[in-house]
Amino acid sequence: MIHRPIRYYYYRMLRERSSPRQLASGLAVGVFVGLAIPYGLQVVSIVAAALLFRRFNRIAALLGCTVTNPLTTPLIYLGYYRLGKWLTGFRMRTEIAESPDSETIWAMLRDYTVYRDTLLSMGLAALIFAIVGSALTYLIGRPLIARYQRRRKKRLQEAFRRFVDRARALAHGESKSDSQVEDDQA
Repeated sequence: MIHRPIRYYYYRMLRERSSPRQLASGLAVGVFVGLAIPYGLQVVSIVAAALLFRRFNRIAALLGCTVTNPLTTPLIYLGYYRLGKWLTGFRMRTEIAESPDSETIWAMLRDYTVYRDTLLSMGLAALIFAIVGSALTYLIGRPLIARYQRRRKKRLQEAFRRFVDRARALAHGESKSDSQVEDDQA
């Protein structure tokens, strides 16, 4: 059920007339927002970024934001927890390690004073994940998008050439028939 809209926007993004740089930038911005900002504020953040910066594709950014979804969020937050614990050495509360999901994160934000160390270490890890993830998305996505657009352009040009050839053959065939009809009448 989730795959159909994502697939639709994926193909819509690839068919955009934006440059590969704009599309890859949009994907990278979306991945950065998806990994750095808690689930629920991501679309608002992308809309705000779209108002501030005009050099990226907005559809691609929304698509890149889907890196965090209900299926991947617990795994991503667990990665934040483990990397943050490893980087900072803070002793984190065990209820977070047992169930790191978006509800737990929002509960931690509401009671900031109790979970300050955990939030700071997970925030640091989220920032690292977001920077690395968006950089990899851009570096991998740009050449792949350029390749796809070149292939698609070539296929469309070939299809148009075949269409024109068929139209000429039809027109030539009809003009022959017309001249043959005139010869027959004379």
